Amino acid sequence: MTTGNRPIRASCAFAVLVAATLLPGGCGGGGSRHTARGGSDSASQLVSRALGGGAAVRSGQVRLSLSVSAAGARKAFTLRSATRFRVASAGSTPTLTLTLATLSRGGPGPARPLRAALVSGPRGVSLTLQGHHIHAGSQAERALQAGYDQPAGAAAAPLGLDASAWPARPRYASPAGAHGVRGAHVSAGLAVGPFLAEVARLAALSAALQQAGGQGPAAAVTRALATDATRESGSGAVDLYVDPASRLPRSLTVIATLHPRPGRAGAGASPPLSIALRMGFSDLGEGGSAGRS
Repeated sequence: MTTGNRPIRASCAFAVLVAATLLPGGCGGGGSRHTARGGSDSASQLVSRALGGGAAVRSGQVRLSLSVSAAGARKAFTLRSATRFRVASAGSTPTLTLTLATLSRGGPGPARPLRAALVSGPRGVSLTLQGHHIHAGSQAERALQAGYDQPAGAAAAPLGLDASAWPARPRYASPAGAHGVRGAHVSAGLAVGPFLAEVARLAALSAALQQAGGQGPAAAVTRALATDATRESGSGAVDLYVDPASRLPRSLTVIATLHPRPGRAGAGASPPLSIALRMGFSDLGEGGSAGRS
């Protein structure tokens, strides 16, 4: 297969890898859930319910955006995804549509987006990469079943993320209904280590897609930014909005700034990094019934 004159090195095995990595309970995702530590008991409990698997979400839509940029280096990486899923019953293959687009700037030549889509339904699981269709086979179906058979937490884990590990010392910024806020607003510090581990995993996934799509220079930029992120130290903040009735998440925002570790500043040190991750949740339903956001 080709895109222009560039080969697309994709296969059924690659599609299975993508299916297992992208989805809740897949590689690096929702198998084990954390609970927010520190902060007020009620805020910690709300975070655990919304992000840590306190509700068996069986349907909904999740949008995610991630950006990583190096100050002054003109290098940046962005990832955007949208997921719509429904699980009829435990053990069944979910009906799911996931679209993903990634873009890296700072490499040689013009920046070009990489697009992929994963679809699961009665006819099985398939991957589309840069317009080329790949059938994933039964292994991908089993990976999806395992991911969405987790007892809870699917809604809060697009792309296999475990966001429950990120908030540190959560507290109520405003209760439901205060200052015109429709949902309860919880603010927290950022557990930088767990967050950067997930950012690095998403970047590695994006780089693999870029490489498979014939975008080697873009993949190199993405991998370099991911490596810099895991080597640095920094701080950040988490803002979570939760529906007051269902205690399901409405939105999650993480903003982080990373600086070279002590002793690494000066010539040859990596520039400061800015990371922004946002997730929006809608139409979440428990037990297979559609919910309202």
